[in-house]
Amino acid sequence: DDQAVHTHNPAHHHTHNPAHQTHNLDDSSASRPSQPRQSGPQGPPPSKGDFIAIAWNVNGLGRTLRNQCDADGMRRLLAVERPDILVLSEVHLHGAWNHEELRATNPEEEMDEKLYHEFVNNPPVSGYKVYLSLACWKYAGVMVLVRKDRPMPSRVYYNIRDEDDQIHHKLRNKKGNDTQDGRVIVCEYAATALRKELTVLCTYAPNNGFKMEEGVFARRREWDAQVRAWLCAMKQQGKDVVWLGDLNVAHHDCDVTDPAIFRDPPAVDPDNSGCAGFTRNEQKRFTEILNCGDTEDAYVDAFRYMHPFDPSHRPHRYSPNWSWRMRNLYAGHGVGMRLDYTIVSRSLVPRIVSADILGRGEDMDGFFGSDHCPVFLRLAPETVPSDS
Repeated sequence: DDQAVHTHNPAHHHTHNPAHQTHNLDDSSASRPSQPRQSGPQGPPPSKGDFIAIAWNVNGLGRTLRNQCDADGMRRLLAVERPDILVLSEVHLHGAWNHEELRATNPEEEMDEKLYHEFVNNPPVSGYKVYLSLACWKYAGVMVLVRKDRPMPSRVYYNIRDEDDQIHHKLRNKKGNDTQDGRVIVCEYAATALRKELTVLCTYAPNNGFKMEEGVFARRREWDAQVRAWLCAMKQQGKDVVWLGDLNVAHHDCDVTDPAIFRDPPAVDPDNSGCAGFTRNEQKRFTEILNCGDTEDAYVDAFRYMHPFDPSHRPHRYSPNWSWRMRNLYAGHGVGMRLDYTIVSRSLVPRIVSADILGRGEDMDGFFGSDHCPVFLRLAPETVPSDS
């Protein structure tokens, strides 16, 4: 698991548009319900031209598909929500040399491959075109599913560096060598009658790690610089962007259940203290990515825009505010972080209908066996259809 925070024992600003209906996520005064409450996308029923996106870190697609309950939950998610695009990260499928096909080297991977093909060739997944960016070993990996009966991407590419965009994204490992471990898929949609051109960036960010001497901090810094450069270039070109995935950072204190716990343990450098994803350096760089040099955000965190934080009422742990949860029953069970995001260009903010976290609670309702739950975004069409 690339999520290094899992190994740590946690025990040891935006301007909101009041026209958008928000939800009171604070239930700190209420007792924990005996049965999980249903969480899901909020807002009016989808209209003809809506763009719906879901991102989910599955923490191993083979693991998910081996568990019938979890696999059925994922199929229901697709069948009910019918997103235009579903981004699955940390799929842990062994990729072939081209990073777009599977390669089995042992019985476990052979089972992964068998389950994968059964999954993609049967409803509802068979109604989607699949794009893969995989490591050449069982690690990381991104899988994107795009609905075949909706406008399809006019172009799909696999890196955000200045090189052939069909080369899968390269990032230096802690030894200083370039590796292609499956972290980027970009889908470009042409303009339609209901929306302008749209670029969807699907990523799985590397974990920051804990030890500076291992070179992991440098790896995450390099990644953040690459993402910022690409997003700033998109902004300069006037492109509308949706950025989806496990971004492996909790931007503010309100994005974790227990800030004091996640800021511990101290590191040599105070700005790198705390759990991976919650260090001040990571948070600062994430702010810089969203700003792209502007005084206000060039890119907007859609969930926080729709669900502004009220510092006088911290949400209860059971509420749907955190997309990652600690699974260790004896080491901070139920603590959580918001690591998975739906980010949009500022120009798209007026089109946000809903942006939600689809899981909740210490019992991890809606996580389907992963330690992450899906996150959801719905954008209204650029123009209102005449028959709406």
